Amino acid sequence: MTRAVIDAADQLSELLEQENAALQRMDITAATALVEAKQQAIAALVAAQGQAAASDAAEIQASTQRLSDLAAANRSLLERAMVVQDRILSMIASALPRASGREGGYGAGGRNVTPNALPPMALSARA
Repeated sequence: MTRAVIDAADQLSELLEQENAALQRMDITAATALVEAKQQAIAALVAAQGQAAASDAAEIQASTQRLSDLAAANRSLLERAMVVQDRILSMIASALPRASGREGGYGAGGRNVTPNALPPMALSARA
């Protein structure tokens, strides 16, 4: 059963390498396309580990270390991609009111005002 665990770990490692490369390029579409294959590879690895004998642990160590390193890099890259995606969504969300001309706020007494309803105002830094 050792060979089945190593093969499953190698398959998952290859998928993580592909996903990590896509995430480094910020190619979210390519990374997302690997989700189903990655889920299947994880299931195959779990099934193979369940059948492996405890005496096979030493042989599996190198394969699982590679997988562990790739998973750690994958997590870091996924977190970075989520931060970038959040920034992009925030920029889009803040630009929408300006683009639609509906940017406004609250005026005196809590009344909702539109930018066109505000009176002109001048400020001076000199006293």
